[in-house]
Amino acid sequence: MQYVKPSDQKTNCLRWRPNESWSHVLKKLEIAYYLRRQGWSFYTEVNFTTPYSGRADLLVFQGKQRIIIEVLETEKTLTESKKRNYPPWEILVVHAKEQFTEALIQ
Repeated sequence: MQYVKPSDQKTNCLRWRPNESWSHVLKKLEIAYYLRRQGWSFYTEVNFTTPYSGRADLLVFQGKQRIIIEVLETEKTLTESKKRNYPPWEILVVHAKEQFTEALIQ
């Protein structure tokens, strides 16, 4: 897949980093569970390749559609400088402590 490092292309596999909070990991699990029930595929902990340098919590793909999902710990939003590190795909921000609903990612 264009812009995704080959080593990060582990389809429908939940991955996390040791420094992530439990609420952060659980939110990714909730989203992943919902996506699989909908028949969508995803990668987690995706590192992008040149010319981009960002990392996404989840990258959802269905056909030609690509959605980057970022789980944030606080109520802050993504900065413009961070958005420039992502490919030109839709970006959804989900807060880790928010109650999960399908509307969060639609």
